[in-house]
Amino acid sequence: MILDQQRFQVVQQASDGQRFVTPAGECVQAPADWVLVPASDPACRRLLAAGPALCVLYSAGKSRFTTGVLVPPERMALPHQGADQDSLQDRLIELLDFPPRHADVARVLATTIAGRIGSSLAAGGRSLTSADLEAAILQWLQQHVGSEDMPRRASPKSMDRMHNRALCILDEYRIGLPRDPALCPLVRALAVEAERN
Repeated sequence: MILDQQRFQVVQQASDGQRFVTPAGECVQAPADWVLVPASDPACRRLLAAGPALCVLYSAGKSRFTTGVLVPPERMALPHQGADQDSLQDRLIELLDFPPRHADVARVLATTIAGRIGSSLAAGGRSLTSADLEAAILQWLQQHVGSEDMPRRASPKSMDRMHNRALCILDEYRIGLPRDPALCPLVRALAVEAERN
């Protein structure tokens, strides 16, 4: 059987270890140079979506589990991420969308978050979307600004307050409200973070 060039196929390894069997019972043979990416690899979904691949399953009793994904070796080369520190900072500054009066705070916040997420989000082998960056901004704000005066074990209600506080501070900066640096929780959090590094 010829591999479907448009999408991945789900297969189980045949007893000879060289061929694979589809759910319909047809035998498929992957090219010898294809690479097995373990199911635990965060790049699996991207590799499956990118073109022809074999999703290899194994059975244990009545359950089926994924061994990994067989893909062409050229697909293993990670695409250019555009996540070097400068471009990542620029994208974060653009997403923050602070007016010129708060440009310094935007630059410091973007630098801080870029240093934190640059490697972790790109490690999955996928490009960083605007949604990824927006989520990273909110997460940082919740952890460093929204959690002030919150109990160590936060209830769901406390978590909502942290989220709302972070959004409120972000919105105040975006609309350009004047902020006293001595009283601003964001400026204090950035100063604490700078002292740690």
